[in-house]
Amino acid sequence: PNTRSSISGREVLQPLGNIPTTPGRQVKALKSELEKKESENDTLKNNIADLTKALDSLNLVKEKAAYAIDSGSTAPKDIKKKTKDPDAPDPAMSAYRFFSDEMKKNDSSKAGKELQLLWKE
Repeated sequence: PNTRSSISGREVLQPLGNIPTTPGRQVKALKSELEKKESENDTLKNNIADLTKALDSLNLVKEKAAYAIDSGSTAPKDIKKKTKDPDAPDPAMSAYRFFSDEMKKNDSSKAGKELQLLWKE
């Protein structure tokens, strides 16, 4: 391609296509291209993370199904909650608990939020 033109007897160089003509423009072009690539990279990383989570959940369901088939039951058995020992000692009262009990004795109209605000003062 002819990149030279003649203006009043002088030859002037013409820029070639999309190639930036100055180092500053080259840097800007490369920075914008890098930002585009980084955003694409971030999008791909997020997609990979989402797919990994989905795969993990599928593997968990698969393991539960295999366990249910092996054990012969259709659902895992519920674990019973331990009952509180009636002979166990009560936990110690905190300073806030003493304060709130005294305030309720003196003025029974105070609610929880009001007591919290008074305690913070």
